[in-house]
Amino acid sequence: MLELPGQAALSDFRLAKLTRSLKRADDRIKSVEARFAYFIATYDSLTKEDQSRLDALLLSGDQPGKLARGARTLYVVPRPGTISPWSSKATDIARACDLDVVERIERGVCYGLKFSSKVSDDDVMALSHLLFDRMTEAVFADAAGVEALFETHEPAPVGTIALRESGREALVADRCGLVCLEQGFDAGGVGEDSFGHAIEQQVTERHDVVVADLR
Repeated sequence: MLELPGQAALSDFRLAKLTRSLKRADDRIKSVEARFAYFIATYDSLTKEDQSRLDALLLSGDQPGKLARGARTLYVVPRPGTISPWSSKATDIARACDLDVVERIERGVCYGLKFSSKVSDDDVMALSHLLFDRMTEAVFADAAGVEALFETHEPAPVGTIALRESGREALVADRCGLVCLEQGFDAGGVGEDSFGHAIEQQVTERHDVVVADLR
Protein backbone atom coordinates (compact mmCIF):
# COMPACT_ATOMS: atom_id res chain seq x y z
CA MET A 1 0.00 0.00 0.00
CA LEU A 2 1.25 3.46 -0.93
CA GLU A 3 0.27 6.69 0.82
CA LEU A 4 0.13 9.95 -1.09
CA PRO A 5 -0.42 13.17 0.91
CA GLY A 6 -3.27 15.19 -0.53
CA GLN A 7 -4.73 18.67 -0.54
CA ALA A 8 -6.22 20.54 2.41
CA ALA A 9 -9.43 18.76 3.35
CA LEU A 10 -11.32 21.45 5.29
CA SER A 11 -11.94 25.16 4.86
CA ASP A 12 -10.66 27.64 7.46
CA PHE A 13 -14.23 28.07 8.74
CA ARG A 14 -14.72 24.33 9.30
CA LEU A 15 -11.29 24.02 10.91
CA ALA A 16 -12.09 26.84 13.33
CA LYS A 17 -15.40 25.19 14.24
CA LEU A 18 -13.72 21.81 14.72
CA THR A 19 -10.97 23.39 16.84
CA ARG A 20 -13.58 24.86 19.19
CA SER A 21 -15.25 21.46 19.57
CA LEU A 22 -11.94 19.74 20.29
CA LYS A 23 -10.96 22.41 22.84
CA ARG A 24 -14.21 21.86 24.71
CA ALA A 25 -13.29 18.18 24.98
CA ASP A 26 -9.60 18.79 25.83
CA ASP A 27 -8.34 22.28 26.67
CA ARG A 28 -4.78 21.28 25.73
CA ILE A 29 -5.70 21.47 22.04
CA LYS A 30 -3.91 24.38 20.33
CA SER A 31 -4.83 23.80 16.70
CA VAL A 32 -6.03 21.23 14.18
CA GLU A 33 -5.18 20.74 10.53
CA ALA A 34 -6.66 18.35 8.00
CA ARG A 35 -5.47 17.11 4.63
CA PHE A 36 -6.63 14.35 2.35
CA ALA A 37 -4.58 11.17 2.28
CA TYR A 38 -4.71 8.84 -0.71
CA PHE A 39 -4.00 5.15 -0.27
CA ILE A 40 -3.15 3.08 -3.31
CA ALA A 41 -3.02 -0.70 -3.60
CA THR A 42 -1.05 -1.82 -6.66
CA TYR A 43 -0.35 -5.05 -8.49
CA ASP A 44 3.31 -4.08 -8.96
CA SER A 45 5.77 -1.27 -8.26
CA LEU A 46 4.98 2.08 -9.85
CA THR A 47 7.29 3.43 -12.52
CA LYS A 48 8.26 7.11 -12.46
CA GLU A 49 5.75 7.69 -15.23
CA ASP A 50 3.04 5.92 -13.23
CA GLN A 51 3.87 8.01 -10.16
CA SER A 52 3.78 11.25 -12.13
CA ARG A 53 0.46 10.35 -13.72
CA LEU A 54 -1.02 9.36 -10.37
CA ASP A 55 0.12 12.63 -8.77
CA ALA A 56 -1.49 14.60 -11.59
CA LEU A 57 -4.71 12.63 -11.30
CA LEU A 58 -5.12 12.90 -7.53
CA LEU A 59 -3.61 16.31 -6.80
CA SER A 60 -4.83 18.07 -9.96
CA GLY A 61 -1.98 20.54 -9.73
CA ASP A 62 -2.60 21.43 -6.05
CA GLN A 63 0.12 21.30 -3.44
CA PRO A 64 -0.15 18.64 -0.72
CA GLY A 65 -1.32 20.02 2.60
CA LYS A 66 1.25 20.16 5.40
CA LEU A 67 0.83 19.33 9.06
CA ALA A 68 2.59 21.20 11.84
CA ARG A 69 5.74 19.62 13.22
CA GLY A 70 4.96 17.59 16.31
CA ALA A 71 1.26 17.28 15.51
CA ARG A 72 -0.40 14.04 16.55
CA THR A 73 -2.12 12.36 13.64
CA LEU A 74 -5.41 10.52 13.28
CA TYR A 75 -6.48 8.96 9.97
CA VAL A 76 -10.18 8.79 9.19
CA VAL A 77 -11.05 6.40 6.36
CA PRO A 78 -14.03 4.37 5.13
CA ARG A 79 -14.78 1.33 7.26
CA PRO A 80 -12.62 -1.69 6.43
CA GLY A 81 -14.58 -4.27 4.50
CA THR A 82 -16.33 -1.61 2.43
CA ILE A 83 -15.45 0.11 -0.85
CA SER A 84 -16.57 3.71 -1.02
CA PRO A 85 -18.26 5.16 -4.12
CA TRP A 86 -15.34 7.60 -4.37
CA SER A 87 -12.91 4.67 -4.47
CA SER A 88 -14.82 2.89 -7.24
CA LYS A 89 -14.91 6.01 -9.40
CA ALA A 90 -11.29 6.99 -8.77
CA THR A 91 -10.04 3.47 -9.52
CA ASP A 92 -12.01 3.38 -12.78
CA ILE A 93 -10.56 6.75 -13.82
CA ALA A 94 -7.02 5.61 -12.99
CA ARG A 95 -7.39 2.56 -15.21
CA ALA A 96 -8.84 4.71 -17.98
CA CYS A 97 -5.63 6.76 -17.70
CA ASP A 98 -3.57 3.60 -18.41
CA LEU A 99 -2.66 3.11 -14.76
CA ASP A 100 -3.32 -0.63 -15.01
CA VAL A 101 -0.89 -1.27 -12.16
CA VAL A 102 -3.42 0.29 -9.75
CA GLU A 103 -5.64 -2.23 -8.02
CA ARG A 104 -7.60 0.24 -5.90
CA ILE A 105 -7.43 3.83 -4.68
CA GLU A 106 -9.04 4.96 -1.45
CA ARG A 107 -9.22 8.38 0.16
CA GLY A 108 -9.20 9.40 3.80
CA VAL A 109 -8.51 12.47 5.89
CA CYS A 110 -5.37 12.89 7.99
CA TYR A 111 -5.92 15.15 10.98
CA GLY A 112 -2.99 16.81 12.72
CA LEU A 113 -3.73 17.73 16.34
CA LYS A 114 -1.39 20.15 18.07
CA PHE A 115 -1.39 20.11 21.88
CA SER A 116 -0.01 22.61 24.39
CA SER A 117 1.52 19.85 26.52
CA LYS A 118 2.46 16.20 26.33
CA VAL A 119 -0.42 13.78 25.75
CA SER A 120 -0.72 10.01 25.59
CA ASP A 121 -1.97 7.94 22.66
CA ASP A 122 -5.16 7.31 24.63
CA ASP A 123 -5.67 11.07 25.07
CA VAL A 124 -5.46 11.57 21.32
CA MET A 125 -7.75 8.66 20.48
CA ALA A 126 -10.29 9.91 23.04
CA LEU A 127 -10.94 12.86 20.72
CA SER A 128 -11.52 10.73 17.64
CA HIS A 129 -15.30 10.58 18.14
CA LEU A 130 -15.43 14.23 17.08
CA LEU A 131 -13.73 13.45 13.78
CA PHE A 132 -15.54 10.50 12.26
CA ASP A 133 -18.87 8.78 11.72
CA ARG A 134 -18.90 5.39 13.45
CA MET A 135 -21.49 4.05 11.02
CA THR A 136 -19.44 4.55 7.86
CA GLU A 137 -15.86 5.35 8.89
CA ALA A 138 -12.96 4.07 10.97
CA VAL A 139 -10.10 5.90 12.66
CA PHE A 140 -6.43 4.89 12.98
CA ALA A 141 -3.51 6.48 14.78
CA ASP A 142 -1.15 5.93 11.85
CA ALA A 143 -1.11 5.01 8.18
CA ALA A 144 -0.05 1.43 8.94
CA GLY A 145 -3.47 0.70 10.38
CA VAL A 146 -5.12 1.83 7.16
CA GLU A 147 -3.84 -1.30 5.43
CA ALA A 148 -6.91 -2.98 6.92
CA LEU A 149 -8.84 -1.26 4.12
CA PHE A 150 -7.26 -3.56 1.57
CA GLU A 151 -7.45 -6.82 3.47
CA THR A 152 -9.69 -9.49 2.04
CA HIS A 153 -11.60 -12.10 4.02
CA GLU A 154 -13.37 -15.26 3.05
CA PRO A 155 -16.99 -14.76 4.17
CA ALA A 156 -18.38 -17.31 6.56
CA PRO A 157 -21.07 -19.59 5.11
CA VAL A 158 -24.68 -18.49 5.43
CA GLY A 159 -26.39 -20.28 8.31
CA THR A 160 -29.87 -20.57 9.76
CA ILE A 161 -30.88 -20.36 13.42
CA ALA A 162 -33.83 -22.70 13.93
CA LEU A 163 -36.13 -20.48 16.00
CA ARG A 164 -39.19 -22.24 14.58
CA GLU A 165 -38.04 -25.47 16.15
CA SER A 166 -36.21 -24.43 19.31
CA GLY A 167 -37.11 -20.82 20.05
CA ARG A 168 -34.82 -18.63 22.16
CA GLU A 169 -32.64 -21.62 23.11
CA ALA A 170 -31.50 -21.78 19.47
CA LEU A 171 -30.16 -18.23 19.72
CA VAL A 172 -28.29 -19.00 22.91
CA ALA A 173 -26.76 -22.13 21.38
CA ASP A 174 -25.58 -20.27 18.29
CA ARG A 175 -22.57 -17.96 18.68
CA CYS A 176 -23.97 -15.30 16.31
CA GLY A 177 -27.38 -15.64 17.89
CA LEU A 178 -25.92 -15.06 21.33
CA VAL A 179 -24.41 -11.80 20.04
CA CYS A 180 -27.87 -10.88 18.74
CA LEU A 181 -29.32 -11.41 22.19
CA GLU A 182 -26.56 -9.45 23.94
CA GLN A 183 -26.72 -6.50 21.54
CA GLY A 184 -30.46 -6.53 21.12
CA PHE A 185 -31.60 -6.96 24.68
CA ASP A 186 -28.77 -5.74 26.90
CA ALA A 187 -26.86 -3.00 25.07
CA GLY A 188 -29.63 -0.39 25.10
CA GLY A 189 -29.86 2.58 22.73
CA VAL A 190 -30.50 1.78 19.09
CA GLY A 191 -30.03 -1.94 19.70
CA GLU A 192 -32.81 -2.05 22.28
CA ASP A 193 -35.25 0.04 20.24
CA SER A 194 -34.87 -1.45 16.77
CA PHE A 195 -32.53 -4.39 16.42
CA GLY A 196 -33.60 -5.96 19.68
CA HIS A 197 -37.27 -5.53 18.83
CA ALA A 198 -36.75 -7.27 15.49
CA ILE A 199 -34.99 -10.22 17.12
CA GLU A 200 -37.63 -10.44 19.86
CA GLN A 201 -40.32 -10.55 17.21
CA GLN A 202 -38.54 -13.37 15.41
CA VAL A 203 -38.32 -15.31 18.67
CA THR A 204 -41.99 -14.70 19.50
CA GLU A 205 -43.23 -15.68 16.05
CA ARG A 206 -40.67 -18.50 15.79
CA HIS A 207 -39.37 -17.47 12.37
CA ASP A 208 -35.97 -18.91 11.50
CA VAL A 209 -33.15 -16.34 11.29
CA VAL A 210 -30.64 -16.35 8.45
CA VAL A 211 -27.13 -15.36 9.58
CA ALA A 212 -24.64 -14.04 7.02
CA ASP A 213 -21.15 -12.52 7.34
CA LEU A 214 -21.29 -9.12 5.58
CA ARG A 215 -17.67 -8.05 6.08
